[in-house]
Amino acid sequence: MTALLVILYFASTCLVLFVLVRAVRASALGILLVATMIWFLIGTCIYPLAYYLEIVQADVEVADFIARNGEPGIAAALHVFLAALGIFSGYLLRRRDKPEGRLLKAVAGTMLNANDAVVWGCSIALGVVAYVTYFNLVGVDVALMNAAAARGGDLEGFGEKDAFVFLKTVAAVGFVATCFAPVALFRKNWVFLVLYCLLIATAYANSISRNLLLYSAIVPVLVHLRMKMDLRQKKASVFSYVLGLALIPFALWVLTYGKVMGQVIRAYFSGDYYSMVDEVGDVNVIEVILRNFGFQWVSVQAGIDHFNDTGFPFFSREHVLATFFGAVPSRVLTFLGLDFLYYGNVDPMLACVNSAAFGYAECTVPPLTIGYSAYLLPGVGGFLMGFIWLRMFAAIERLWRSIQSRDWRKVWIPYFLWGTVVNFLTFIPSTIALATTQLIWVFILSRLLARTASSTVNLNAAAHAPLPRIASIK
Repeated sequence: MTALLVILYFASTCLVLFVLVRAVRASALGILLVATMIWFLIGTCIYPLAYYLEIVQADVEVADFIARNGEPGIAAALHVFLAALGIFSGYLLRRRDKPEGRLLKAVAGTMLNANDAVVWGCSIALGVVAYVTYFNLVGVDVALMNAAAARGGDLEGFGEKDAFVFLKTVAAVGFVATCFAPVALFRKNWVFLVLYCLLIATAYANSISRNLLLYSAIVPVLVHLRMKMDLRQKKASVFSYVLGLALIPFALWVLTYGKVMGQVIRAYFSGDYYSMVDEVGDVNVIEVILRNFGFQWVSVQAGIDHFNDTGFPFFSREHVLATFFGAVPSRVLTFLGLDFLYYGNVDPMLACVNSAAFGYAECTVPPLTIGYSAYLLPGVGGFLMGFIWLRMFAAIERLWRSIQSRDWRKVWIPYFLWGTVVNFLTFIPSTIALATTQLIWVFILSRLLARTASSTVNLNAAAHAPLPRIASIK
């Protein structure tokens, strides 16, 4: 049985790696796919493979789940394999002008005439102003000391000022500016880059989020380096390769010590440096990878078990409410007597059901995309989720190549659209609500001070048209 499990997880790993390599070779958008799929690749393909080969031992959430339910079996392995097969099929077995492609073109069409400076300028301004207001109302020391606790929903340290924590969500809308970072690096837009780095630093100090550093700082640079290969129509320089390779250990360093750096900030204001001792002493790369990715593997088994116990797919209103009403602050809904439309009031919530399988009382372990597919329909649900996931990516990839071939300054549009799709497919209601808010924000800004129709990009142009050199586009 172990040999069969190893074969299935190894085959899943190969299928996903093949798609990622093809995507990176096709366009710079492939870097974003890698950044997205790394969770699935490590968490549900590589991690169980290493576990059954006795390269790693169960730790943290995985150990808690196994102690309570036993090891994931053949059903989980088949679900993961079918999800990988769906990913493979969704990317390679594609056709042009499908409904999802036409929908994306229609959405992108509303952004093509946008004044880019207005969109990124207002976004960064929103983030900075929201944080300045937050610091002023809460206090810098209180905000930074309780940043880590607030991520887990513990607002006790804020006292009566917890009503202002929502400003952090408002500030998060400002990270729409991330989509403009690769182009800003090409154009050496130092105003944007300085303000954007300020936004990242402030947001990190208020969240202690390693993923924020990875996806907001490192990934855009990698996208920029990959775009060089297309726009300059030649191989990347030695410097680009060196910088790209250097970012890999830097990313591991951030993943390993990012939380510790945040604790330094907290300790500075609280004076409690002793609590950092265990944090620093126990940190290592393997442990961090286990804590960040391994829960997805056992979440697949949790979904299968839940489906077998109930006999029905698990649907939750929280995702629908987050999509349509997530942009409305919960206090506004309560004031209007519409608190039943707030996704946080739904019971049971997906994360709570999944966390219960680990024996946790708090809702701290979301199953994410492939895990939730097991709650919907074991096996077939994994294939369909993987297929839809990559069909959407393939459509956005065609959009990326078409826009890049006409006006590479507008690649922020497919960058933003893919980020929106990814956020919706996390099936985390707060993330879905943020994606909805960002989509509304960008749509509104795109209609302000729009450029003339002459700047419109022809989205029906061939995606493989000759690519212009950077030097020829001033």
